[in-house]
Amino acid sequence: MWMDDEDARLEEQNSKGLVKKFNSMRQNASSVYFDVDQLEVIIDHYLERAKPEDALQAANHGLSIFNDNHFLKLRKGQILVSLGEFEQGRKILDILLEADPENQEILFGLGMAYAQVKEPKRAISYFKKAYDQADDDLQAEVLVEIALQYQITEEPNKSLSCYEKALELGLNTDLVLREFRSCVKRNDLLLEGEQILQKHLGNNPYNAKVWFCLGMMKYDFGLLESAIDSYDFALAIKEDYAMVYYKKAEVLIKQEKYTLALESLFEEMKYRAPMALNYCIIADCYENLSEFKQAEDYYLKAIAVDEHFSEAYIGLGFLKEVQFDYLAAIPFYEKAVGLDEENYNAHLMLASVLSELDQFDRAKAVVRNLISIEEGLEEAWIELAFIYSKEENIERALSSVEEGIETAYSNEQLWLKKVVYLHKIGKRKEALELARELLVEDVSVKDTLAASGSDLLKDSEFVKLLSEF
Repeated sequence: MWMDDEDARLEEQNSKGLVKKFNSMRQNASSVYFDVDQLEVIIDHYLERAKPEDALQAANHGLSIFNDNHFLKLRKGQILVSLGEFEQGRKILDILLEADPENQEILFGLGMAYAQVKEPKRAISYFKKAYDQADDDLQAEVLVEIALQYQITEEPNKSLSCYEKALELGLNTDLVLREFRSCVKRNDLLLEGEQILQKHLGNNPYNAKVWFCLGMMKYDFGLLESAIDSYDFALAIKEDYAMVYYKKAEVLIKQEKYTLALESLFEEMKYRAPMALNYCIIADCYENLSEFKQAEDYYLKAIAVDEHFSEAYIGLGFLKEVQFDYLAAIPFYEKAVGLDEENYNAHLMLASVLSELDQFDRAKAVVRNLISIEEGLEEAWIELAFIYSKEENIERALSSVEEGIETAYSNEQLWLKKVVYLHKIGKRKEALELARELLVEDVSVKDTLAASGSDLLKDSEFVKLLSEF
């Protein structure tokens, strides 16, 4: 084992050295000789780091030295396709295929090329040819690509058949199950998906990954108790399956079974080191159990792991807020805003506690700053209007909602708030007309309108309007 690690370390050092040498050559506009094996290392290094332009330069440099090398031409064709240069890449791959018609990589590359230009039937044709020639390492990837193309041609059951075949062959289970679950969810095929997994488990009952996938599928469709059953089977087979404990806790939290969720989260921590997020989830469970001291301890543990994790500061601020210590909440929310300007909740929660303390100008400044970051964020306009209404400046509350509508015209909540504020400033007829329009367009807003404010419910015409829908 130590020798394997040492070999990997030396290989990585060699790769970095070659890449450094290649980069130096480019910076100095010089020409350096690399053999084909070295160029392969350099190209793979760039591709693994999602730098296809650099990989293309390495391939072109190699072809300037070895102008007829099959491997370098193949890589160039594949890279051009990935960069969206379909015609150039396809021509290279077609020429290579004429000379080597059963080459799995060329066939796969042509399949990817046609997939990229949204010609699924031609892509499937090449992928199937690639599959016939593919070794074990490539077979799973080819089957997944065929399955994805069948989804484009709106043949999801054929997609499932591809995943089923990959499972039967035991190919790259992680990749196959991830894409299989996505296909089932996207196409609403729970029954068909469950039948495939149950059939597989009938032949391989001790496959913990398949039990886990079955649990995740059940969760996707809201079958929470059934999801937990599947997770428990996975854990009975593989006690140290950390991710299953995490997902089981997710279900238990959704069921508001916070004590059981904590048990699962603590089990997870036995098998992998917790991140800041894990500690925050634990803290949130304690918070829901009203065990605020424990919650605070775990938010602080999250910060100890990652002092820049804004959600932990939001959690600490919210703990203070629910205990009505608004003043103490402010610095935590301010810290969260400072760490992550795009964390919109932090801005809104800070504005909320400031308005609770009647610090309306500061609260409005916070929301205005948020609007400058994301003008179309409807929650910001609603919060700004609410602050004005707390100041009893209903005209400005209405104008804030109307400003929000200009940037987020289709947002239903803004229109509903407009009804409320129109009614509050005495524009009763206009408010009722708008309410009718909203109800005609979408009757489901009835409950929201009914809960929009006591003033509306005191208006007999408004009550009558609601009764018509």
